[in-house]
Amino acid sequence: PCSRVPICLYLMSEKAANHATVICGQKVVLPDGGSLSPGYIVIQNGIIKDVSSHDPIPTMLLQSLPHDVLEADVVTPGFIDIHNHGIGGCTNVMEYWLHDYTTQILPRYGTTSVLASLTFPIEHEGESITQKIIDHVEKRAGRIIPGHAFLAGIHAEGPIVTDLGGLPPSDVDMTLESFERFLDRMPSLKVMTIGPAKEAKIAYARLDALLKRGVKPAIGHDRNCSEAEVLGALRVAAKYRDEAHGRTNEDAGRLHMTHILNVCSFKQRDVSLGNFGMVPSFPTMPEYEGLQVPTVEVIGDLTHIHPLALRTVIQSRGVSGVVMVTDAILSPDLPPGTEVNYCGRHIVLDYSRPPSSETTGTSSSSASASSRRVAVLASDRTIAGSCATMLDIFHNLVRHIGITVEDAVVMLCQNPARVIGLHDTLGAIRKGARADILLFDTHLHLQTTIIAGDVAYSSKEG
Repeated sequence: PCSRVPICLYLMSEKAANHATVICGQKVVLPDGGSLSPGYIVIQNGIIKDVSSHDPIPTMLLQSLPHDVLEADVVTPGFIDIHNHGIGGCTNVMEYWLHDYTTQILPRYGTTSVLASLTFPIEHEGESITQKIIDHVEKRAGRIIPGHAFLAGIHAEGPIVTDLGGLPPSDVDMTLESFERFLDRMPSLKVMTIGPAKEAKIAYARLDALLKRGVKPAIGHDRNCSEAEVLGALRVAAKYRDEAHGRTNEDAGRLHMTHILNVCSFKQRDVSLGNFGMVPSFPTMPEYEGLQVPTVEVIGDLTHIHPLALRTVIQSRGVSGVVMVTDAILSPDLPPGTEVNYCGRHIVLDYSRPPSSETTGTSSSSASASSRRVAVLASDRTIAGSCATMLDIFHNLVRHIGITVEDAVVMLCQNPARVIGLHDTLGAIRKGARADILLFDTHLHLQTTIIAGDVAYSSKEG
C-alpha cells in the first residue's frame, strides 16, 4: 500500500482508537526550515506520537490496526493567523466574532488556529457590543470544535494606540487602573497592539502590566514615535528576559511589532518604529545593550506593502523574525463593491492597484484575486484590512516572492505559534505537537485540512 509516495502519517482518532489513517506524501515539512523524505508520523488521539524516516508502513502496525489511506505530495503544519478581524457572518464588522462563521470557514484556506483580533470603539454603541463579543470569544477560546479552526485567544488591536489608521476611535488615554480592569475581562488575551509614544507618557506602566500577565505587547499604530520612546519600551521588556512567564526566557523578553510598514514609519536619520523592526540585531552601542529586536508581522497580501518591500523585510530580518498575518476583515469569496458597516463607517471591498508588469516583470494578474482585493473606508479610501487568506499568502510567498515552502512554513506556522506562547503544541510537525496538518498536491493546491487529528476540510467535499 501507499507505493506511489514515500511519506506516511498514521492518524488515530479518539473515537476509534483501534483505527489508523495513513496519509502518504512526497515531502513532510519539519521545524526550522527542514523537511523529511522519506518518513512517517504516528498520531494518536490527535497528538503526534512519533516522527521518523523509517520504512513508511511498518508491517506490525498495519497488521494490528485497520486503516484508511490518504495521499499528498506536500505535507505541512496548519497555518496560524494571529491577526484576523473575522471574515463575515453578518454585515457589521464589530459583530463578526459574535458568530462562529469565521472559524467554520477558515479550515478551507488552511488556517487551523486563529486569534480573534478585536478593536474597542467608543462610538456608535461600540462599548456595549464589545463585552458581548469578549464573552462569546472567551467561551470558545481554547476549545477544539470539530470542523472549526481552533480559536487560540484574543489579539487586542488597541485601545492604546497613537495613530488609528483604519481603526475606530478608542479610549487611547485609559488610566492604568481602568486598563487593569480591562485586561481582567480577557483571560485568553495573547497579544495587544500598543503605541510606544502613548506608553512613554506614563512610564510604560500599561506595557509593564501586559508583560506581568504574560501577554505579548505588539508595538505598533504609531507613525512618529521617537527612538527614545521605542527604546524605553524595549528596556521594560528586557527586564522579563530572565522570567519565563510561560514562555522561554528569550521569548519573554522580546516584543512583537504589529504589521510593520503599515501605520508606522521608517526614516533614515530620526529613526522611528519601522527601523527597529528591519534589523536582525541591534548595533553594539551602549543604548542598545541587553535589548532584543522585536519579531515583526507582515500582511502578505501584496497590497498592504509592495512585493519589493515584502522581500526586503524577509531578506533583512531572516525568516526566523517574521510572522505572516492576514489582517483580514472581509471574506475572500465576496465580490468587489460589497459594503459592510464598521462602527458607523462604511467599508467597501475594492480591487487594489496591483503591481504593474513594468515594475515587477510579471503580469498584474499573477497574484491571487483575493490577495489583490482590499477593504477600504468608503469615505477616504484608507485601507481598513484585507480579504486575503493564509493560503493566499503561502502562495504569494512561494510563487511570487521566491520563498521556499520550508521557509514559508516557518513564517506561517512556527513563528506565530512562538509569539503567542503555544509553540510547544502548535505550529510544527514534531513529536508531542497537536496534529494540525495540511495536505497539498504537487501544485500546492490544498486538498485536506486536519485539526487535532480529524479532517476539518476536504477539497473533495467542497
